[in-house]
Amino acid sequence: MTHASAAELEVRRIRELVAERQFAQGLAAADALLVTVPENRDVLYLRALSQRMCGDIPAALATLVTLERLHPRFSRLHQERGHCYVALKQAPEAIEAFLRGVRLNPALLRAGACSRAYTGWLARPRTPRRRPRRSRR
Repeated sequence: MTHASAAELEVRRIRELVAERQFAQGLAAADALLVTVPENRDVLYLRALSQRMCGDIPAALATLVTLERLHPRFSRLHQERGHCYVALKQAPEAIEAFLRGVRLNPALLRAGACSRAYTGWLARPRTPRRRPRRSRR
């Protein structure tokens, strides 16, 4: 029987905070844990997600740069980058990031993890055009 390390237990706690939408607390916990495990893939990912959800997209993108340098084949980093670009309303960049994630892990597409993020944004109803008024004679 293996016992989870203190870092693994803290990662679980951070995941729970994020799942409960307590992003500020999750971010603070991730920042504290990164002092001990600065290259931990899951902590960096949860930090970026929490930063985005707290509205700090530039910080989230910076965290994702670090995550990509350390773990370039981690598909969820590209998914998260796509979410950041959706928040910035940068569709081409969002699509490219989501596609990179799906190329690394096709299960992201099957699960709908990427498409749900921007489907509503890209497919939102367009403003109807005004019809020219008919002149009454």
